[in-house]
Amino acid sequence: NRLDVLGKDCFAFLTPEERPAAYQAFRNTLSGRTTRDYVTTILRNDGTTFAAECSASLMTEVTGEPYGIVVFFRDITARKEAEASQQRYVEELQLLNRIATRISQVPDASFIVRTALEEALSGLHFDAGWVMMVQDQQPAISSRSESVLQQGMEVLAARTEQASPDPVRRLQRQIHAEVVR
Repeated sequence: NRLDVLGKDCFAFLTPEERPAAYQAFRNTLSGRTTRDYVTTILRNDGTTFAAECSASLMTEVTGEPYGIVVFFRDITARKEAEASQQRYVEELQLLNRIATRISQVPDASFIVRTALEEALSGLHFDAGWVMMVQDQQPAISSRSESVLQQGMEVLAARTEQASPDPVRRLQRQIHAEVVR
């Protein structure tokens, strides 16, 4: 409620981490400099926070003596979310560009698949993954696994070791065995 903030110390609405920088901006405003587009974090009554942009100006008497400060805050949560989304999009495009650049340098299909997999896993911050291409019913598998996943994959491979005429089961065993390797 807007009436909840009237007459209250504006620093009480800032997170404790933000207060030192806000005090400095306040001192700058008291010295006559206008504060514009200052980004901070506002604390709601329920304890949640949101990003805000602040502008402040010194109010003075005709004689030049200060008698107050006018401060305006604007919620910029949507803008921050859009900026984060845009940053993720840029990172994804950079990843795709790295993959395309590396792929275009070597005509070897196996190298291309491994390179694309490595770049995708690195760029997406995944620990493990694999690409499987089926050619003439014989799967060709490229994989990368980290030691963190090694034990779990060994257990999965051991569970699927029993012989089975089921082609899906055979393929599953091959995938597990390759990942464990």
